[in-house]
Amino acid sequence: MAPEAHKIYFKHVSEGYIRSLTRSLERGEVKGYTVEQLEPLVYMLLSTRTYLAQRYAFNGEGAVKPIPKVVVDTYVEFVNRALFN
Repeated sequence: MAPEAHKIYFKHVSEGYIRSLTRSLERGEVKGYTVEQLEPLVYMLLSTRTYLAQRYAFNGEGAVKPIPKVVVDTYVEFVNRALFN
């Protein structure tokens, strides 16, 4: 059950993300990509967030801790450069 639920969750999240980036692409806000490139781009962004959370947000005992500002700033800068420049 969990693998199927996970699959459904990522399908819904990625489809919404793709719709959002498609609108941004159509408005000229996202540059340098085609519609066909949006799905792999979405999965790259989702996986980046997942791995950053695993590395920086969990203390190893199941508790969540704040992500360091430098990590958040680096992620935001990366996304801005990748999508909007």
